[in-house]
Formats: sequence, structure tokens, C-alpha cells
Amino acid sequence: MAKKEKYYFKQWCIDNDRYDILDRWDYEKTGFGPEDITFSSAKDVYFKCPKGLHESEPKKVHRITSKSSDQHNFVCNECNNYKNHSLQDLTGNRYGDLIVIKLDEERSNKLKGTYWICECSCGNTKSVAAPHLKNGSVVTCGDRKIHRSGSNNSNWKGGITPELLSKRTSQEYKEWRNAVYAKDWYTCQCCGAYGDNIEKNAHHIKNFSEYPEFEYDIDNGICLCAECHHIKSKNSFHNIYGTTHNTPEQLEEYINEKRKQLGIDIPFSIDEYVSGNNKLVPTNNFNKYIVINQENRLCSISIPLLDAELIWSQNTKEE
Repeated sequence: MAKKEKYYFKQWCIDNDRYDILDRWDYEKTGFGPEDITFSSAKDVYFKCPKGLHESEPKKVHRITSKSSDQHNFVCNECNNYKNHSLQDLTGNRYGDLIVIKLDEERSNKLKGTYWICECSCGNTKSVAAPHLKNGSVVTCGDRKIHRSGSNNSNWKGGITPELLSKRTSQEYKEWRNAVYAKDWYTCQCCGAYGDNIEKNAHHIKNFSEYPEFEYDIDNGICLCAECHHIKSKNSFHNIYGTTHNTPEQLEEYINEKRKQLGIDIPFSIDEYVSGNNKLVPTNNFNKYIVINQENRLCSISIPLLDAELIWSQNTKEE
């Protein structure tokens, strides 16, 4: 009687179109190949994680080839423990200040979820659940001293020190600020905004940290609205150039660019402004302006003459 030919596991995988199982065979840990063991063997052999995230796991061959087994769901047990079976590799992705470094296997197994170890821009590391990364609910390591201080704090005032805060609340500063507003007709010299509902700021043309002699010089101040000046306003002067060591050249560049964006065809020059020329003055028509010289006399018109005459006549009466 002829001896029955052995049916090896490798041939079984080929016959059943299970090349995925052959690809996961761990030759190093198993010590032999799928061509060296029969398809009905009870021996443990090792298979690699299909996603390459976990250590190889032992499985009995006959349980894989058994008709009662769910052959098409032959998965890594570690991956199968996660709530999200189709685990997405987030390694290298950035979420806010966090960059995903690697899977947190210990915490993922313990909590039956998917957690990733992330490195924050401040240098701290944090384990974060995958859904929290994807929906944006966690974007920093959560260190309050780092991420809720300075410009990240809702009470940020642009780096005002106690000494500077004391100056800002002094009577001398308030008088200087109000004089600057009056000199500029309570009008933002950048965009022309004016009115009681507009928050105004007095900006030092030459910063007083480098030029302390001009700190309360009225000619060194210019009226700007908060939208054009304050650091927390998007695309404002201090938002773009910062709050330290600002220069007149930066101011001139910013105002001309902003006026260009707004369609105000009146060029701005620091020298002309300081000498008292080419100031924006509002009229009865919002977003319409006249330009006056140092004697408060009309030097150009960008509105109907009637409105210009009205403002000009008021200026003359005040004189």
C-alpha cells in the first residue's frame, strides 16, 4: 500500500489563497518554514503583526487550517484588543504642538484603547488617545506653566512688565496719550477708523526703550485703532512685528500696506506725518477722508467738496 503524501502548511496556504499568512510567518522565532510542518500540526509557530506594531505571536497551525476557524479574520491578538480594529498609524503626524512618536502599547493594552506617545513643542511627552488627537481636543502636553503663560494666556498684555504697567497708568502717560489722540483728530492714521465705539491706542513712533527722551514727546506719538495696533488683533502692527525694538520704518511699511489693502490712495510718510502734513481726518461720510497740513488747512480731497468744506470750516472756526 502506497504511503500517503504529507500535506504541508505552505501548500495549504497556496491552495486556499492565504498568501497573507505566509507573509507573516516569523522564520527567526519559529526556527523553520511553513514548508516543514503539516497543515494539521498542533505545534506553535510564530506570526508577525500585520501592521508591524507588536511582537510576533504563537499560534497553532491546526487552528488556522481547521474548517471551524474563521480563516479570513486571522489577526494579531494585540491589534484585536483595541476598540478600533482598523488601527491607523499616526506616527510622525502633527496635532497642534504635539508630534506622534510611537504607539503606547502598555497603556493601549491596559485601557483597551489606542494611545500614542507624543512629544510636545516644549519638550514634554504625553500619552494621548487617538480620538482626542484626531478631533483636536488635545493639542499640547497640558503643562499650565508653559502653555497658559505669556502670549498663550487670555490675559496676555503683550509682555507688559510691572514697571511698564505702572507707567501706562500714570497721569503723565494719560495726558500724553490724550494729547496724541487730539493731535490726530481721534482718528486711526492707519485705516481712518474713528468714533466713540473705536478702541484707540497711542503708539510710540520711536520706541521709548531705546529713545527714553521721546517717551512723552507728543510728536513721537501716533493714534492707531486697536485693530491696527494691538498684538492680539490678527495682522495688526504688533501682531506682525512683535512688541519690542519696533522702528519708524516698520510703522511706515505697515501703514502703507494696510492702506493699500483698504483702497486708501493716500501714501504715508513718517517725515511728513511728524512735520504735521498729510493727516487723515474723518468727515460726515464714514470711510471718507480729507487730508490736512500742519496749519490744519486742506491740502487734498478724497471726498465730495461739500463734506470737505464742512470739516474745513469747522477747523477755521476753532482757530
